[in-house]
Amino acid sequence: MSGTAARGARMATWLIAAMLLAACGAAEERRAPAPVNRPVAIVAGEAVPREWVTAAAATEGLGLEEALARAVEVAAMGRLARDRGLDRLASMAGERRSVLVRALLAREVELREPPGERDRADLLRAYREHETWFVRPEIRTVEHLAIILDESGGGVGRRGGAAAAPMSAWHEAREVVAGFVPLARGAETAEAFAALRPVLERRWRERWRAAGRDEAALPRVAEERIGPFDREGGYDPAFLEAAFVLAEAGATSEPVRTAYGWHVLYLREVAPARNLSFEAAIPELLEKGEMGIEVQRAMGLVREASARLGVRAHPELLGLTQEEPGGAEAAPQ
Repeated sequence: MSGTAARGARMATWLIAAMLLAACGAAEERRAPAPVNRPVAIVAGEAVPREWVTAAAATEGLGLEEALARAVEVAAMGRLARDRGLDRLASMAGERRSVLVRALLAREVELREPPGERDRADLLRAYREHETWFVRPEIRTVEHLAIILDESGGGVGRRGGAAAAPMSAWHEAREVVAGFVPLARGAETAEAFAALRPVLERRWRERWRAAGRDEAALPRVAEERIGPFDREGGYDPAFLEAAFVLAEAGATSEPVRTAYGWHVLYLREVAPARNLSFEAAIPELLEKGEMGIEVQRAMGLVREASARLGVRAHPELLGLTQEEPGGAEAAPQ
């Protein structure tokens, strides 16, 4: 998607609302005579008729209160745009409002390419908030299967009071895992690799029984996704070394011994190391960060408009269908 198209998509909430009100406003002008209903909101002394809200709700599939909130936002922003000198852009009531909102968003919300001074300040703030995305070591994520022979990893505490397996079981587990590795290397995805856990469990149980040991003391087989982590991750050194030896995503390790037991690793994902300065990161910030920046700016405009203008909403009137006597409410200009 091009930058222009992406910006248009990101502004969709406000622009769709503006176009819905424009369509409703045009429909109001075509009707003769116009319905006479009490307005469901007043923005800076101007009415937001109920018909606009119900038509917008039906067109966009919104609840009435959500459609009312959007209508109030667009009416307030349209008035703010007029107050800022954008009134020359259209003449018809509904069309005028949508065009004014579009112009306001284009001038005060959308990021420029190349970015202006205000844009650079917001982009720099986003860069600092998410700097670990741009400056980071290589990061990896692995799926692993393991025969856990010492739940404490060599520490004094034992999970559930279980003792570490005898040394002979460590040798047997090594052989079971080594025999399992060729099968694991046939897994085409991390999910397929993880699904092999029952096979490893079965082979390990058979070997444990063959040694004449109590099955109640059988060490468990674990399957777990670990990461993302870097080379300084707080894991067993042998585990980290094995994870970073693997050449590319989809590779499977040799048997790996840690303080917990014997493992086989499947490299799920690699995020390369990065060291982008702010200037080098600007294109990526424009691509990935503009949505948050532009939405914050747009919401700031909504808050400013609402604070400056007198806004009264009457959601209790949304369900009324009876027309009331009196003159027709003037559509906001």
